[in-house]
Amino acid sequence: MTTHTSTVQLIGRHSFNELLQQKTVWLFVILFVLLVMMSAYLGWSANTTVDSIYADAKQYLISTGATIPPNPVLDNSPLSMLRNLTVYFGLIGVLVAIVMGYQLIAEDRKSGVLPLIASRIRAKGEYTLAKIAVFSAVLAGLTALSLLICSLVLALLPSISVSVGQWIHLFEFHLLAYSYMLTFGFLTIGCTTTAKKQSIALLIPVSIWLIVTFILPSLTTNINPTAAINPISTLAAVPDSEFFSLMSRYLTPISIAQNFDALSAQLLEYGPPSTTSPFIPMMSLIGGMSFSALFAVKAVRGMKMEKGDFNE
Repeated sequence: MTTHTSTVQLIGRHSFNELLQQKTVWLFVILFVLLVMMSAYLGWSANTTVDSIYADAKQYLISTGATIPPNPVLDNSPLSMLRNLTVYFGLIGVLVAIVMGYQLIAEDRKSGVLPLIASRIRAKGEYTLAKIAVFSAVLAGLTALSLLICSLVLALLPSISVSVGQWIHLFEFHLLAYSYMLTFGFLTIGCTTTAKKQSIALLIPVSIWLIVTFILPSLTTNINPTAAINPISTLAAVPDSEFFSLMSRYLTPISIAQNFDALSAQLLEYGPPSTTSPFIPMMSLIGGMSFSALFAVKAVRGMKMEKGDFNE
């Protein structure tokens, strides 16, 4: 048991150090963190500006004896100012997961260390566990950093009050976003493990991500590709058309990007109150993550490590 644990830890440290040395990974991680900070800052700036204007107007209305209207900052949920997080997690966050999932396996295949690793481990499960654990832990750290930034902004805003339920919704959103990124990361790990060519290893998961993010929403709700990255536009109702009604009925369960947007809108409270059950969107995302996780585990465990290099 101790030998098994030390082997997993050794491979895990090696994989983590490899990720730290990848400039592409750092580029996407830094971009993601900056966008999260920007989203939080823009929400904070908009609310403090409106609050400042309201404070000045309130003093004037008091001096004239006029009726004082409620603070417009309180008209919307404080979580709604973070709605751009849906876009940042769905685009940059997923790209971070794809790049990390690719690098975790591709570097071992390109460097030729797989035969050496195979000679040191008792079972491929040790290698699989180490890769999955490192990947999941790094993504969890990024998600936790986003949660920390958003929590600090909400806590420091003087004119808003965040309820216990809203704090729970903020946590649930980040858990949802974490699961969404894991889905594409696991898919990339599986593709990078099974692909014979290095270019195909990255092309397949990126293509699938583009399809579910831009093409499926245009087929199910007639959303233009440019509107697919707008958190409000993605909430558009299905057009009154037999074609789109049919496409929505059969494609919505596999349109995980659309389902992620719908659930995010409810958790961050920037969408209209939902009159439909979240069961289908939730099961769609759970099914997608489960499938990609099983694919990744099966692919890595079945990898021929004695000749694991790409055919190019």
